[in-house]
Amino acid sequence: MKGVGVFTGETTAPSGIPITADEECLKERKWWCFLLSSIFTFLMGIVSVLIQRAIYSIFCRKYTGLQVEDEYSQAELRRQQEEAKKLRLQGQNPDGQADGDFMSEAKDWAGELISGQTGTGRILVCLVFILSISSLVIYFIDASSEGVEQCIPWAENTTQQIDLAFNIFFMVYFFIRFIAASDKFWFMLELYSFVDYFTIPPSFVSIYLNRTWIGLRFLRALRL
Repeated sequence: MKGVGVFTGETTAPSGIPITADEECLKERKWWCFLLSSIFTFLMGIVSVLIQRAIYSIFCRKYTGLQVEDEYSQAELRRQQEEAKKLRLQGQNPDGQADGDFMSEAKDWAGELISGQTGTGRILVCLVFILSISSLVIYFIDASSEGVEQCIPWAENTTQQIDLAFNIFFMVYFFIRFIAASDKFWFMLELYSFVDYFTIPPSFVSIYLNRTWIGLRFLRALRL
């Protein structure tokens, strides 16, 4: 005599083979959402830098007549700017200014951090290296499981939660590097910037979609 069947949360395909909830979820692949998030992040960054440059050139065009054309004067001006930068790094305030140029001070501070010239900078550089290795280990753990794309809720996925914490750190480090960059446009085209484009945004997309995609997370190895 056959017993009463127990409901297992599975549906049945027309062929009679039961379909699990994961298989039902993966009928519609969402890998393109993760990829588009990286592409849009890159394009938005490029467009933002170009808009900033256009605004700067428009509003500063009227001051071009006041610029010194003499090569010696320009060289002297650059020398004075370098000396002022060194004084700010030493904690001194050139020309008796109260606070100085905020953007210049922020750029000097960021450059000091990523160069590892101070104790804090060396700690930051070491953290970047350690977390890059740890993120790569997380990638290998996820890659060893079955499937490139999986329907695992973010709240139940420990490796994705850890990877998100790492990527939040890398995002902060990205903005520090952006502030320190002399040419923002070429910074957006650097190799390490592309590593961030294709590893950080997908971590946030996985929270919204409640699924994971291994994707291009292996690019984090380029930082080692």
